[in-house]
Amino acid sequence: MAARDVCPHRGAPLSQGWVDNGNLVCPYHGLEYAAGGRCVHIPSQPEGPIPDRLCLATCAVREAYGLVWVSLGGGELPLPEFPAWNTNGYRQILPPSIDIHASAGRQTEGFIDVAHFAWIHHDSFADRSDPVVPRYSVERRPNGLRAEYVSTVSNFPKSMQHRAPEGFLWRRVFEWSRFLANRRRSLSARRDD
Repeated sequence: MAARDVCPHRGAPLSQGWVDNGNLVCPYHGLEYAAGGRCVHIPSQPEGPIPDRLCLATCAVREAYGLVWVSLGGGELPLPEFPAWNTNGYRQILPPSIDIHASAGRQTEGFIDVAHFAWIHHDSFADRSDPVVPRYSVERRPNGLRAEYVSTVSNFPKSMQHRAPEGFLWRRVFEWSRFLANRRRSLSARRDD
């Protein structure tokens, strides 16, 4: 389940709460929310009625490709396809997450704007003496865009550049899906085990 990061009782951030016996516990008053989002326990009034308004608006959640996917639009959770994810010869890379404080469009632009690599990522993997961006294709798709290019700039961090074979060319494919471009909302998510 995923829900807005706010308890409907007093607005406390649910992300500061915890899970107890499968219920999400609000850190402010200890209200407990079941997997469907409904409040099932008020510690200060254990025998009292639970108001209908104490219900979280939940979103569909799926775990796939090493990530947790949340549908902010409600309903089904359509996922982009990554056919290479389990294909031999491909390496799955899940970098640590960062909060960019930017719209989905601006973040997407940053990922496909490879000209910034030499300037922003020069300490980690790129090189300011090699700022040239090779020509690359962009293909419109029904649910987004796909860009592909081949470069001499290694994916390995500078401390591991020796692992890159001499003269190796790096093929990079960027796929943008409209499913990933919903407006930003603060969410709390938990796994139902």
